[in-house]
Amino acid sequence: MGITTEQERAAFSQRLALALGQAEMLPCTSARLASEFNRIHSGAPITLHAARKWLIGESIPTQEKLKVLATWLGVSAVWLRYGDEIENTMPKKSLRVDEKTQRDLNEKVARLNRHHRHIVIGMVDMLLKLQQKQNGV
Repeated sequence: MGITTEQERAAFSQRLALALGQAEMLPCTSARLASEFNRIHSGAPITLHAARKWLIGESIPTQEKLKVLATWLGVSAVWLRYGDEIENTMPKKSLRVDEKTQRDLNEKVARLNRHHRHIVIGMVDMLLKLQQKQNGV
């Protein structure tokens, strides 16, 4: 992505933490970030080291990976990369599933048998991939 300053990398890390918090992914370890990212990313997987560098502000992901992160976390890729200086919009909680809806969905899926839960997870994965293709990710 070119040369970035320490301040830019630190600011990206802070925005990533904010978006992860809104996605109820905190605390987020390098292993969890890499695992979740690699689950939805169709390209080459990221390493634990790369995830760690994103989390602590040592590096910023490539544009391709940034788009995947933003789509997954429900925020603008521009906001995630550059913050308010470029796009004056913070990630909106309304873009995320509200907590009651998420709880209801979790309870319903938990009542399914193992086979049907596997089908639901597969369907959600396919829908996420379709959404990424439609969004040009």
